[in-house]
Amino acid sequence: MSMGSNRVVGAGWIAGALLGLSGCGGSKSTAPEEVGSAVQALSPTTARTYGFESLQDWTPLWSTPTLTLSSTHSEGQSSLALQGGGWMQVQSRALSKEESAPTVVGFDVRLPATPVNQWWYGSADLYFDAPSAGVWAQFVGHAELTGLTPGQFHRVELAVPATVTTLLNSNYSDLRIRLAINAPSNETAPYLLDRFTFGQGTPDCIPQSDGNPCTDDVCLNGVPAWSPRPVGTACDTNTTVCDGVGTCSANAACSLGAPPAVDDGNPCTSDACDPANGPVHLPIAAGISCDSDNDVCNGVSRCDGAGACSGSAAPSLDDGNPCTVDSCDPTSGVQHSPAPQGLSCDDGDPCNGEATCDGNSTCVSGQAP
Repeated sequence: MSMGSNRVVGAGWIAGALLGLSGCGGSKSTAPEEVGSAVQALSPTTARTYGFESLQDWTPLWSTPTLTLSSTHSEGQSSLALQGGGWMQVQSRALSKEESAPTVVGFDVRLPATPVNQWWYGSADLYFDAPSAGVWAQFVGHAELTGLTPGQFHRVELAVPATVTTLLNSNYSDLRIRLAINAPSNETAPYLLDRFTFGQGTPDCIPQSDGNPCTDDVCLNGVPAWSPRPVGTACDTNTTVCDGVGTCSANAACSLGAPPAVDDGNPCTSDACDPANGPVHLPIAAGISCDSDNDVCNGVSRCDGAGACSGSAAPSLDDGNPCTVDSCDPTSGVQHSPAPQGLSCDDGDPCNGEATCDGNSTCVSGQAP
């Protein structure tokens, strides 16, 4: 159970390594391994927890995997078996500070010998909780398991965020380690966990940054590796939302989405995009025309200064002259054309004579009887 930045597994593991047995190969120990340290010894409870040696140290969290101890292990006497498929989470007992804060943590994971899904083996996620140190459900890292050899233990190491390392330099008594295995929902075979290291467990491997916001920098089997982050993870590399929101694609590339729509379709607002807050719409001055149909016969619409478009009443067509034809042109407005000559414009009183239009918009009375 190698723990801490300089922790090494005791004599049993060293002897196995000299015989050519890899610590990640899944070989079984014939005798209990001793836990040693070049700096300090861990308490029996912490060493047992890191080694996944007892069911009393690990419990399911927000999921219902079946937890058992397996005699197949990468160190110690046993490993922890998670069975049930889907999202399987386990959480450690509360641990007190016994060693310096890590910059790298790791664990061994063994896939089923014959995965039910040949194209996707699942993924692993690690979180820390230490409320007394100011650490709350802190995501540490993500590793994809697809591509690893089934039926063997593989080493996964994750770089701890610098802010978390700083917080864990303080004293605490409530550190809980949360490991989540996301497996195919119809997988019935167990996934095995073993050899958690609070510090670098493989001296020649430190996760290296590839500068890609869509990958997690990890170690797999003692060498640096880069695990794609879940599709849809935010990966903005610019400082303006006006260029669109970047998200990770299936091939671990950061793709910018479509820029936000700036035009709100309102003729009474001035549209712009603020780099921090996105599209903004400011009212324009009152009185500015906001006609959408350019038809004066419908009335003239103007902005009210508060961002609303208000229409005026349509113009009156009737000029009260029976010898004109009243109409409205969409561009020129109200028009009054002369009625045809001889068109009756009589007032209905025969004593005045019969009145008719003269063709020049004038009503002319006839000869009285």
